[in-house]
Amino acid sequence: MSYIEPQLFIIGNNRSWPFKTSSITPAVKNYGRKITNVTFSGDDDSDLSFTETGETAEIIGLPAAPGTIVLCVRLNATWVIVQTCFATNELRALDEPTDDDEPEAAVYSDDYSTVINVVEVPQDQSDYYPYTIELITTGDNKSDLDGLYQLYSRYNGKQQRRDHISYGRVKTNLARTTGAEMVLSFVGTYDSGEVVKTYTLTVTHSAITTTVYEGTGAQLTKQSGDASLPDDVWLYVNLEANMPLWFDIDQGCPLDGLYTLWPDYITDSTDTEFAESTGYFHQTDGTRSTLAYHMEYNASSDVFTIDGGDFSYTCDLADFSLQNGDRFTFTRSADTTGYGLPETLQVRRPATAYTRNIKLSEQA
Repeated sequence: MSYIEPQLFIIGNNRSWPFKTSSITPAVKNYGRKITNVTFSGDDDSDLSFTETGETAEIIGLPAAPGTIVLCVRLNATWVIVQTCFATNELRALDEPTDDDEPEAAVYSDDYSTVINVVEVPQDQSDYYPYTIELITTGDNKSDLDGLYQLYSRYNGKQQRRDHISYGRVKTNLARTTGAEMVLSFVGTYDSGEVVKTYTLTVTHSAITTTVYEGTGAQLTKQSGDASLPDDVWLYVNLEANMPLWFDIDQGCPLDGLYTLWPDYITDSTDTEFAESTGYFHQTDGTRSTLAYHMEYNASSDVFTIDGGDFSYTCDLADFSLQNGDRFTFTRSADTTGYGLPETLQVRRPATAYTRNIKLSEQA
């Protein structure tokens, strides 16, 4: 028997999560990514940094929440957890939040999708899924900063550090690279017997002035910092594990810019809102322009429709993809804008190193 040194892994969601779960309850299989060069710094040793090796594995042991770092040994060709080295704290899902509401923990609906075989996510897993933040800036640093950031817990189990940090970004062209560093922390206070969390997001990068956002709900408002960063950002926790959908319009018209669709639930109805916007799109310089748009799935015709009011685009179910990282095409079905919008839109779905959506053919 060959000897393999014990290794550190950071736990992530299984490749097939949440559409395929273990038949064992509680599950004893975790999914992890091997890491090296792990260092802790700061007064309470809770500033964490590490390098991902790119190697992934299923790991046997008690269920561990995403973001947890575990020490594993290799036994009979299987990685086994022997010790938890770095704990993670619960995240709260933001389900249709407003700035005045404490984020609520969201769960799947009882309906099952006509597109994919959705199963309910175990709450002990869904509570730990990372925050997602879209940062679209103005000015000269868009190539260095713009993109999608996911923030993972770095709680060290000592109650001295309860915050979350980004380890890179996905650019709008789907390339994964470094970007700004984001640190999200929160402080809980009591108000009439209720705990209210105040979130503080600090964004740093060598090209900008350190920028601070704050809020008590999903919308965080800029308190100070660089003028090229937006006045507010939104926190998302997407239990479906679908990354947002991006598409561009570039016709030399007022509708030019980057559009983001945030996935919502798929239910067993005939006309279900599948993804919605934040009520604006990002113009080519990064500023925002008001426009409400969304995407619907019609089960009776197996067609997805992007509806922007004066324009719409469709994609057949057979051509649509739930796979993170994929690109696919929507075709124009209506346009009364007078701008001559493109006949097709390339829609792209970012991928991260921590999750992908299982294909229908892979489901058990």
